[in-house]
Amino acid sequence: MVVRFFDETGFFKLKGKRKIAKLLKYAATTEKTKIDYLSCIFVTDKDIKELNKCFLKHTYSTDIITFCMCDPEDKKVIADLFVGVETVKKNAEFYKVTFQEEILRVIIHGLLHICGYKDKKAEDIKTMRELEDKYLKIYDEVANL
Repeated sequence: MVVRFFDETGFFKLKGKRKIAKLLKYAATTEKTKIDYLSCIFVTDKDIKELNKCFLKHTYSTDIITFCMCDPEDKKVIADLFVGVETVKKNAEFYKVTFQEEILRVIIHGLLHICGYKDKKAEDIKTMRELEDKYLKIYDEVANL
């Protein structure tokens, strides 16, 4: 699995890229998903709002939008996670957590979508939160392997 990070904001620098990549690889394997290539693209709220409008017909900003492509013949998953950095920052302040913790939670959330998890029903949201918490809890342990 190849993980790449891209800043399209011009003002954002992700800390701990290698550690985050290790956690994403571990989580994908644990969730029995074979991902060949995963890109995390950090964008402004204006950009993510446009993506949300164009692809999901929503008229608001969000913290993450996930696009997953799969070759049905060889089951190779290629995915893009678009992360709305400004929304993540606002959410970190709202939830009283560090920006780094919130951005990590959002990236894990996007990966879980790629692994097939949904978050529309209350029970699905609960499952997603439990898995996010699980991977956040073991982040340092996995990242230092």
